[in-house]
Amino acid sequence: MESEQANPGHEESNESLRLCRGRQTQALSDAKVLGFEQEFEQGIYSRSQLSQWAGEQWLVWLEAAEEDRRATEETGDSEARMVPVRVRNPHRP
Repeated sequence: MESEQANPGHEESNESLRLCRGRQTQALSDAKVLGFEQEFEQGIYSRSQLSQWAGEQWLVWLEAAEEDRRATEETGDSEARMVPVRVRNPHRP
């Protein structure tokens, strides 16, 4: 307790560090999902760029899922359909 009273900003700096690490971890996760892990590690893309792109991808996915649900309800056809998806293959040495 004494050390916290002697340095009241200590707790705040620990919280800031925890949040920063969390953002870094989330950014790395986003980079992996988007296929930009190497570019992120090289500093080509920032955390905020990856976060924005990941959010956009999530929104597009949700919209596509909603469209699929509506199409299924309209046709009454609940049979799964194959949908072509383009996958980005990262070039790794």
